[in-house]
Amino acid sequence: MENELIPIPKTGLTANELTIAEMADKAILDSRELVIYDNVSMEAGASAARSLKAVAKKVEEIRKAKVAPLNEQVKVINFRLNNIINPLETAAKDVQDRMLSYTKEQEKIAREEQARRAAAEKEAQFAAMLAAKDAADDELVIDTPKAEPMAVAVPKITRSVSGAVASVRKAWKFEVIDIQALALHDPSLVMEKAPDINAQIRQGVREIPGLRIYLEETMGVR
Repeated sequence: MENELIPIPKTGLTANELTIAEMADKAILDSRELVIYDNVSMEAGASAARSLKAVAKKVEEIRKAKVAPLNEQVKVINFRLNNIINPLETAAKDVQDRMLSYTKEQEKIAREEQARRAAAEKEAQFAAMLAAKDAADDELVIDTPKAEPMAVAVPKITRSVSGAVASVRKAWKFEVIDIQALALHDPSLVMEKAPDINAQIRQGVREIPGLRIYLEETMGVR
């Protein structure tokens, strides 16, 4: 039946709470039978509403009294254990930052080595061209083999014997450096529209007035 009165659950209540719950059930039932049709019934309704609120307030006081010690215990537990968790997480981040620095340095070395090999290849080709020209002048044919460029590989993923896996995670990020320039460019691209900005970045946009778009690299370990 619509608006059918459902009794307050009594399971698990203490004796005192059970008494209050039964009183509340009766008060709610009585209030449902009130018919407001004149000034007298209006006064009865006001009294009933005040009584219902008074009971609710009393129950709220009981709830707070019972919950307060538990909340305080939660705060103490959080404080105690966070004092262990936070230094561990800070130390882990420090190790990951050093791993990221090493990876970036190795990538830089690899790029420099590739550039060196490319330059050496160009010099070899130029020397071969001069030798071929001299050979042509002397009616000789000289076949100079080309050196194959070698790429220096930098590991993208590191796996330890313990099963830990470390890898560099790259993600495009942005920050607002000139809100007015951004608003002039596109009023919709304000911070509330961050998903729209991220969507453009995913599509390859790397320059938006008022924003600094950058590639963030972090070292992830799992």
